[in-house]
Amino acid sequence: MKRNPKIYRQYQKTFMVGPISLSFITISVVVVLSLLYMSQSSKLLARNYDFDELDQKKAQIELETAKLETEVAKLQSITEIQKSQNSGKNLEQIKKINYLPSTSSLALK
Repeated sequence: MKRNPKIYRQYQKTFMVGPISLSFITISVVVVLSLLYMSQSSKLLARNYDFDELDQKKAQIELETAKLETEVAKLQSITEIQKSQNSGKNLEQIKKINYLPSTSSLALK
């Protein structure tokens, strides 16, 4: 049994795109691409906001570090002064101060 080729061709499915379908598909693709672009740009803005917050925190920490370093330097200088005062207790008292006579004219000017 052979099939009739004319009958077989009648049952073939064809896909045809008309001008209305083509415009609908084009609009749909543009909308989908626009939504993808908007989602990516919003993610990028959120990351930039996070980076800005981190930069501000970094600046605050650097400022606080500088303040603490100056305070450490002040406290170290105070402790050095106190140590030198404590070591100065072993010095002897001056009994008499001898002044040099001012005979030069430079001192009189």
